[in-house]
Amino acid sequence: MNDRVSIDFTTPSPASDHLLEMSSTLQTNSWTVVPDAALTSDNDLLNLVAARPASPATYYRVVMLPPPALYFEDFESDVAGWVATTFEGTAEWELGAPAVDGLMAAKSSDQVYGTDLDGLLEEGTQATLRSPVIDLTGVARPRLSFFYYVDTAEGAEGVRVNIFNEVGDTSIYQTPVEDILWCKTNDWTAFGQTTPEVARDQPIIPEWELLVSDGEEAGFYLDDVKVD
Repeated sequence: MNDRVSIDFTTPSPASDHLLEMSSTLQTNSWTVVPDAALTSDNDLLNLVAARPASPATYYRVVMLPPPALYFEDFESDVAGWVATTFEGTAEWELGAPAVDGLMAAKSSDQVYGTDLDGLLEEGTQATLRSPVIDLTGVARPRLSFFYYVDTAEGAEGVRVNIFNEVGDTSIYQTPVEDILWCKTNDWTAFGQTTPEVARDQPIIPEWELLVSDGEEAGFYLDDVKVD
């Protein structure tokens, strides 16, 4: 196998994807992925084989990629299982491209879920948006993250993140008042939170609850929801 490079290695996560990278200098920005590396496994021992480069002064390293997310939704294709409910006012949650003052594009691709894609909220609106069931059974410290844009009145209206059981009839966790998403962001803003201990090791339904609106702001927009 003089024309091949063969590297045996073990990994703490056999289910994760692994890449072979090479560098001739060991500089941080000099590493490139070896495109033709073939991965095989024999119980706990893994092996990567690739064509040997012309330069003899080549260094290699194996990179373990993060495991795929337990759940991810960018609202671009199938959004089955998402449920929007309006308790007061008109049905404000809409799926599509945003077009309001301060927000003219999705965080990624084209579509988002928003409380009104191209106008202000109706006064007095109360509504919720729920994801499909996400199974956290056996996951030690799951993390909920998403991107949001908010334009609401501080202290009067906003969005609260709640977590329900898999049936959706029992509240497991409710965001405290000090962590409600309100005021106005300049652009898409990242949200990330380790799931509270009371909501772990079980199937859950995250919920975004729109509190009472005074009808003078654009509302709330959601994109790239992930649990990992």
